Amino acid sequence: AASQRLAAVRGALRFETVPPRVDVAKMFPDANETARPRIVNTLCTLSLGRVVDLRVLACNARNVEYDPTRHAAVMRLREPPCAALIRISGAVTIAGAASVPAAKRAAVLIARVVRAVMGWRDELKKVTFAVKSIMVRFD
Repeated sequence: AASQRLAAVRGALRFETVPPRVDVAKMFPDANETARPRIVNTLCTLSLGRVVDLRVLACNARNVEYDPTRHAAVMRLREPPCAALIRISGAVTIAGAASVPAAKRAAVLIARVVRAVMGWRDELKKVTFAVKSIMVRFD
């Protein structure tokens, strides 16, 4: 039953495509030719499409801190290591993931945890995931 719920959450996530690759030599003409980009950080957004009671979420889920003055809760994940800022509207910002697939795994995990804690029996149908920025370091 748990695997069916996980499949339902994964099926509800619509992943937007990542922009095509860019020519690094054109963007950074002074860069060393042997330098290779390495993703350091990603910033992604997730919309759950439902209102979230942050006080209930903070009281019933692990590693969640609720700050009523900011009207948001912070969920820290251990695997993949990242942090998510969850707002009352259901908008989630995921920061600190080391790659886009790690951010997608974090999005699925966050959606599962929120759904379980909030007691939503129906599936999340309006969940959207988008990559907003990728921080890259050249080695």
